[in-house]
Amino acid sequence: MTLVHGNTAPEDFPRRILVAATGLYPQVLTETLYALAVQQRPAFQPTEIHVISTSEGCERVRLMLLSDDERQLRRLCEDYRLPLPQLREDQIHTIVGPDGQVLDDIRTPEDNISAADCITRLVATLCDDPEAAVHVSIAGGRKTMSYYLGYALSLFGRSQDRMSHVLVSSPFETLPTFFYPTPRSRILQGRNDTPLDAAKAQVQLADIPFVRMRDDVTALIRSPEASFSRAVNAAAALRRPPELMLDGRGGVIVCDGQEVELSEKLFLIYAWFVALRLSASPKEQRVVRPSLKGSGAEFFHTVADRLQATFATQTWRHDPDQLRKLESVQAAQFVSEKLSRIQEALQDRLFANTLVDRFAIRSIKLGRGRAVAWELPLAKHQIVVRG
Repeated sequence: MTLVHGNTAPEDFPRRILVAATGLYPQVLTETLYALAVQQRPAFQPTEIHVISTSEGCERVRLMLLSDDERQLRRLCEDYRLPLPQLREDQIHTIVGPDGQVLDDIRTPEDNISAADCITRLVATLCDDPEAAVHVSIAGGRKTMSYYLGYALSLFGRSQDRMSHVLVSSPFETLPTFFYPTPRSRILQGRNDTPLDAAKAQVQLADIPFVRMRDDVTALIRSPEASFSRAVNAAAALRRPPELMLDGRGGVIVCDGQEVELSEKLFLIYAWFVALRLSASPKEQRVVRPSLKGSGAEFFHTVADRLQATFATQTWRHDPDQLRKLESVQAAQFVSEKLSRIQEALQDRLFANTLVDRFAIRSIKLGRGRAVAWELPLAKHQIVVRG
């Protein structure tokens, strides 16, 4: 299947993923698959399924949906002539605790954090494939797991991704022997040994609208440090005014509470731009126009002298060999290269492009000429200097 550029209809994507958290009731998978592929129009037929749960929940998926004795997933597809979605062992994700051991239940606050992080990483990874449409079911598992799944999709979901909850009529809801409404009469043993016909069950899919905040946390998607708390903090920071703290002793900048470590050269340059910004007149607002004539070595000496006065407690040390290398480099080229490195450092730690834009130093052209200035998009009262 070839995806037409700009198309966001989930059913048209070549990779269609159903994601669900399950607890002691893995039937939520077959019930949701039935609602999506049999009832819904246009149908959404998953090409693969991903399950996340505790060790017991994952084992129930294996035994009740995939084992030779039960194989309820295959039965559903055979009954309704559906393509069998892929559900391999590596698509059954067991939540791992802070000690690296799989969890058999979620009992403690630490267990909840681990569950949130596992769910966040899974959803972020699946939503990183442009050829995939992700459908998240929040019907199964503990309420906290459903919340984390829903919030993770809100953080990373795209226009083609969807969220739903499946509703099953009484007396079939949470009945251990019920997996989906059958096309023909199939008698099940209900509660209190009451016989029930699976063909008479009613299943409804409730589409859950959600706010998409993906642009706020884009850089976090591919980060090995992706976690629920980091993603939430990054999204929350964008709702607050920016705040920059410059620590002259440690050579660290703190952007909205997140430390960003810089090498001495990078910190010097960033601090220099901050100093220029703080000394600028009200008319100049956020734009600074430093002189970048001469070599990189001359520029570096100028910056160090300026910042020695700003950070009185800091003694700047320079490697003579490094400075000799800078004598053959133009100051403008040197600054441009270092600003790119600073941008990379911000992206590595802040995870959200919109957060990076708050603190990155951008070059701008003035008028039609070739004159260049730089912009630090912060008001003076949003900058705190400690040295």
